[in-house]
This record gives sequence, C-alpha cells and structure tokens, in this order.
Amino acid sequence: KNMLNPKSAWYSERLLKGKFGIYSIPILNPAGVAAETRSNGRGVDLNRNSGIDAEAGSIPFFGGHRISPALPYYRGKTLQRESRALFRFLRGEVWHGRRRVHTAIDLHSGYGSQNYLWWPYSFSKKPVYQKAAFEQMAENLKANHPDYRIEPMSLSYQTHGDLWDR
Repeated sequence: KNMLNPKSAWYSERLLKGKFGIYSIPILNPAGVAAETRSNGRGVDLNRNSGIDAEAGSIPFFGGHRISPALPYYRGKTLQRESRALFRFLRGEVWHGRRRVHTAIDLHSGYGSQNYLWWPYSFSKKPVYQKAAFEQMAENLKANHPDYRIEPMSLSYQTHGDLWDR
C-alpha cells in the first residue's frame, strides 16, 4: 500500500484538512554518540532519566537504577540538561504552540534480530491515551513493514524513567 494514499484506513479526514509535520531531534546526546554509549557525558542513561518510576515489574538493573554512573542504565538523581532541553522543545514548539502532537513513536534498532517500533508507555501497562489511533497506525505499518515488531513498549518490558512517558 501507499501510505500517503488518502484512501488508506489510517489516514483520517481531519489529518488531510490540517497541517502535517514531523519533528525530529536526530542527536539529543552528542557525548553518548561520540562515546558509543547510551549515557551522556556524566554517565546518565537518558533513556532512564525522566524521573518517572515504573508502576510495577521493572526489569532489575536493566530497567534503570541509581547505584552508580559507572554502571550501565544509571537513571541519575536529577533531570539531565539533555532531558530538560527535550522537554523545553516539546513545551515551546509543540504543546503550547499552535501545533498538535498526534502520535509519538520511539524507533529502536534491533535487540538481536528483531527491530521495534514502540509507542508509550514503558512505566505502565495501562493503555496509552488514544490507544485506538496507535493500534490503527500499527496495523497499517505491519502490512508494509513485517520485519518490525510494532506494539506498546510495556509489552516488551517495563522500565523506570523513559523520556516519552513523562
């Protein structure tokens, strides 16, 4: 299917009448990219740095910890400047501007042989706001991208501190 075909099931009339845009921040963590690590220059894993605790069942250690920045998946004790920059961007450009966020997706390369496209949440198994819209998007994408596992992140695992959960 052509995903830009207006007759595709996922393409709503409201979207066609409005403006569509994609916001992308290609590198939020330049120090981590340079060092080939998930952590920033202060040893904090930004994927665990939102300040949100998992409701239950977070994977021990991998789900985020506060033991030491010398160990992987360290959550940090405060929001890092990179995390604060992301939240400032979203507040200023998206939530308080004239634009609306319809979906937020988290693209991850594979763990092993599987690639993932996740939607929030990782801290909870509760359904995301507008769950039906995410499910409709997933069904269309699965037909065109069978190599991806497309689902709520919490079906794979629950973690502390995912930035999109905040």
